[in-house]
Amino acid sequence: MQVNTDMQTVLFNLGADTSLKPHAIMPVGDIVMVFMLSVAICDSSASVCCQLEKVIQNTFRNCKINFEEFSNGAELYHSFCTNNYFHIIIMDISQNKEDDLTAISYIQNHSSRKTVIIYLSSTPEHIEYATAFVDTHPYALLPKPIDECHFTEKIITACHELLYYHKCFSFKSNGYTYHIPLKDILYIEKSGRILKIYTDTKVYTTYCKIEEAYHELQVLSNAFIRIQYSYIINIHHITRYSSKTVCINNIEMNISKPYRNDLFENLHSGLPQTQPSM
Repeated sequence: MQVNTDMQTVLFNLGADTSLKPHAIMPVGDIVMVFMLSVAICDSSASVCCQLEKVIQNTFRNCKINFEEFSNGAELYHSFCTNNYFHIIIMDISQNKEDDLTAISYIQNHSSRKTVIIYLSSTPEHIEYATAFVDTHPYALLPKPIDECHFTEKIITACHELLYYHKCFSFKSNGYTYHIPLKDILYIEKSGRILKIYTDTKVYTTYCKIEEAYHELQVLSNAFIRIQYSYIINIHHITRYSSKTVCINNIEMNISKPYRNDLFENLHSGLPQTQPSM
């Protein structure tokens, strides 16, 4: 069982002791996630806030969720300045108010933790021209009225994103135990009995079977995929790819035929921001 105290998250197999479930569950493949979630909804419509809260609560039944409602960006800004942290911020940007943009930009620049931003707009064509909001790299831009099925899908994948940014891969090397954030891992290479774990700043080595490392990474995040028997990659770090190769950190790697389907299914699911090679 993996425990993350920052997000108050517990991961365990479906076959595990179900008495461990203190709140509620979100199935992710063969894994169940139990966690506490903090959500800010910034919308001047009380009925929209109520609708979104009901959808989120129904998505994570019995889960402990802290909701806070704000009618404008200024209120959200002041709440953040009093040390309130939100995993997810949902904001209506139909009016393109300056204080909304100021609040989001300030939170992104001053928060040490990942926050997922979802924008709503009653004028979808307006979103395309709201370049200032797009520049804040929102997780999603959704039209109003709310399509509850589509919104539910986005909330679930947003939680995947949060877990990816908050969890670590743990291993032992040279008598020390390391906890490397998943987001920092570029790829892992099997070299004889040794695994080499590549990040932007360092290459770590550990004695571990690649099958065991892959299983643990799959439990932690669906961002890790095998492309060869000896390689596991983080698809969030792919900068380009073709039908036979992927490129990470300017390193070109071949994709073995048995692993191609799984890789391209994940790439087409929209997890990473990558570009196919021409």
